[in-house]
Amino acid sequence: MFHKSYDFNLSPTLSQDMRYEVLEILYPYKTVFARDVSKIKLAKGPPLRIDLYTSYKMYKRQFRLSEEDKIEMTKHKIGRKLALISCICAFDWCETGDLE
Repeated sequence: MFHKSYDFNLSPTLSQDMRYEVLEILYPYKTVFARDVSKIKLAKGPPLRIDLYTSYKMYKRQFRLSEEDKIEMTKHKIGRKLALISCICAFDWCETGDLE
């Protein structure tokens, strides 16, 4: 059996149908999964260059926010989400039932 030979640890909360669907999705890609270290092979293709540092500016807060600032940030985030919801409803996507 495919799932036993590859020792997939699927969630016990999945129904049998859902487990079968997951295994159906994984089966075509079974060559990607290694059963042990001896099955790991070299990748076919050029090496990937990963830049650890970039020229892009990074913005990170170097201090903790005060309680007032936390409240203000929360209000700002809620406002952005409400604006998005109003845009979605303006296009009548809510009436089609796609968001339910």
